[in-house]
Amino acid sequence: VGASRRMEMFFDNGTPAAQLLDAPPLVRDGPIQLMWAGRCEARKGLPIAIEALARATRRDVTLVIAGDGPEKSSCEALSQQLGLTDRVRFLGKLPWQQMFDRFDQSAAFLFTSLRDSTGSVVLEAMARALPIITLDHHGIGYLVTDDFGLKVPVTTPQETIAAFANAIDRLADDMQLRQRLSTGALEAARQYTWDQRAVRMTQWYEEVVRDHVKN
Repeated sequence: VGASRRMEMFFDNGTPAAQLLDAPPLVRDGPIQLMWAGRCEARKGLPIAIEALARATRRDVTLVIAGDGPEKSSCEALSQQLGLTDRVRFLGKLPWQQMFDRFDQSAAFLFTSLRDSTGSVVLEAMARALPIITLDHHGIGYLVTDDFGLKVPVTTPQETIAAFANAIDRLADDMQLRQRLSTGALEAARQYTWDQRAVRMTQWYEEVVRDHVKN
């Protein structure tokens, strides 16, 4: 009783330091490729990304989708219905090493989960210096900051899709923004390596012990 209380949020995963790029790539003008990865199931919200791409004004933006699952067929049908067959590629489930090749070919990573913790794949994308466009809720809303991502408010389905489309256009239209967020993503990923997580956790335990001794 009377002791001070403090809560610290701690991401539930980390990334191996070997996955980190040495430096963010130089952003170039022209068509850009976005990436989505995960299991194709309802809670992952892939249709949000597909419908947002259809609403975006930039027509030189493409999307690659890595993953498989029960909703893949319906998402492929949605892509066809929206006239996106030449701009959306379904890659299926990829071997882990190939994922990093796909990250490196992309300009940003889309995270649309409607019910998730934070998504380890986001950290993997950050380690490859990819800006993040995500829904602003759950753990991902805490993890992603303005230093390396664009967060979309979760309101009604149509408003959220429209806001996601605006975020895509904003990123596609602004090379300086893409460069800044790419640099920020890699810097943030360096703070989430397993070594850095161990250091931070050790510091917290040491603080707890010191406070206990004082009291």
